[in-house]
Amino acid sequence: MRRTFSQVGAFAVFLAASLVCCSWAWSAPVVVDTFSTVNPWNVYQTFTAPGTVQSNVSGAGILGQRDVTIGAPGLVNGGDFLGIGTADFGSLTGQGVLDLNLNANTNSAITLNYDNFGVMNFSGDLGIGLDILAYNNGSVQTQNQIILTTTTGLLTASAITFPNVPPGSMIFLIPFASFTGPGSLSSVTGIQFIFNSNNSSGFDITLDGIQVLATPEPSSLLAWVSVLAAGWFARRRFQKAKA
Repeated sequence: MRRTFSQVGAFAVFLAASLVCCSWAWSAPVVVDTFSTVNPWNVYQTFTAPGTVQSNVSGAGILGQRDVTIGAPGLVNGGDFLGIGTADFGSLTGQGVLDLNLNANTNSAITLNYDNFGVMNFSGDLGIGLDILAYNNGSVQTQNQIILTTTTGLLTASAITFPNVPPGSMIFLIPFASFTGPGSLSSVTGIQFIFNSNNSSGFDITLDGIQVLATPEPSSLLAWVSVLAAGWFARRRFQKAKA
């Protein structure tokens, strides 16, 4: 009995070590936006016409400069609002977020554009990660789009759909492998996000941040594979002992 317990315990340690190695295996991400630069919290609740509501915002937590544009028919009074910055209400106190809520009669798209950060090389990186705090599809399945501007053309990921996310947190990955077009990931000069690109009414999203996720570092990945191999042999021994 003691031997079985020891082997089970060793396998549990293996699982824990695997998780730790997984967490070490990733390079530091490139932060696109933490939504914490604008303080106090800005709410654009009475914006009723299409156009840019925020232009050339820069600072800590923003890659280059950020522009925010609302598409037709714009926001209307009566339940619609767009907030960007350090929130100071409810569970979001002191947290940098972008919060967009549309009522059942409003079907605006919102565009976030990032540029003026020079030329960045994302080749070999995993993709773009959205830290979603809450999400609710509109009247129809909401679609979203990401466009990378590069020195050789555009790379586009279209018809991106998210699952409904109850209040909490989820990192949603859009792999660079899903982007198409003549552009090159080695020379990115701009990033554009179009949320609700198919104009679904009643669309809601709360974002805590946007980042570019790197691929595993070779040395860390080798260590992780070594732990997995050791765990496999430990598990085989455990199974033989039970037989």
